[in-house]
Amino acid sequence: MRERAPLLARSAKAVPAMVVSPQSFGDLLVPHSYAHAAVSLGLFRKDGVYFPLEDLDFSGLEEVFRERFFQGLLRRKKILPETVGKFKSWDHSGFHVGWRERKIEAEDRRNLESLLSYMERPAVSLRRLRYLDDGMVHYQGTRFHPRLGIDHQLLTPLEFLALLIPHVALTYEVTIRSYGALSTTFRRYAGWIQNPPVPRPPPEATPIAAIADPDPAPPPRPSCPRPRRQRKPTRPFFVSAGARGPSSSPRSGSRTPPCAAPA
Repeated sequence: MRERAPLLARSAKAVPAMVVSPQSFGDLLVPHSYAHAAVSLGLFRKDGVYFPLEDLDFSGLEEVFRERFFQGLLRRKKILPETVGKFKSWDHSGFHVGWRERKIEAEDRRNLESLLSYMERPAVSLRRLRYLDDGMVHYQGTRFHPRLGIDHQLLTPLEFLALLIPHVALTYEVTIRSYGALSTTFRRYAGWIQNPPVPRPPPEATPIAAIADPDPAPPPRPSCPRPRRQRKPTRPFFVSAGARGPSSSPRSGSRTPPCAAPA
């Protein structure tokens, strides 16, 4: 999109706004990794100016995205060149860019919320889930699965949980990723937000009234301070020396002056 943008947008390093939501489940809770993305049909400059690109032809965007995706995997050694060749030999590319059928206007908030809700839908639809009388779990699919050859799942509760648990995100796992003009750094630089939201713990609740305990614990015994052990007074050496007056040292024979004894 930036390569096909006008020169003014490219020189200002304008970026699109994109939200990506990865998914790991298919229609029948089978492993199926893919990602949904909602991208703006235009670029945003860092001062908030928007450059619409609705007149551009995005028919070749799917092929460009697939090539760059495979090149990124090959550069990080996450895939073999033989596997990439097998992907390219398929009749279906495995990628889809629906920029025509799901185009949403900026004022159409209802359809935008519907699209974002679909991107963040849970792995299980309660409308298609039934618990049978014999203890089995019946999960109806929306289409016929060509590989499994079925359009529903009939499982025991333990088998159903085994299919569901791998698709449950942990508390620290991020399921929505924002790029470009929707990132926190860009929005702060453009002045759309002042500071990023910082989660704070809720304040501690103050008890309204104390509830009487029917079996209260006995009150703690008062602790008496231990008396401090007094030391015996010691008689300084200079007191006895001062009491006798001047004397001579037994070793050197020199006379020592008397010391003043305290009263």
